[in-house]
Amino acid sequence: MGCGGGSGIPSAPPEEKAGGRTVMCVNFGREMPGLDESPFDGHPLGQKIYENVSKEAWKMWLEQMKRS
Repeated sequence: MGCGGGSGIPSAPPEEKAGGRTVMCVNFGREMPGLDESPFDGHPLGQKIYENVSKEAWKMWLEQMKRS
């Protein structure tokens, strides 16, 4: 038996649990699954979107742009 009283399996960080990383979505105002990669690789705006916009909100934005 090891020290620490846990199961011996390290816990993943909250953003990596249950099916991928999560973000506090600026559109919905709650924790939601985040994008898998930055939409504009190497651009500061892409990084900001990656860190603050959920997959669902990004999908809605893309659909809106198709209609415009």
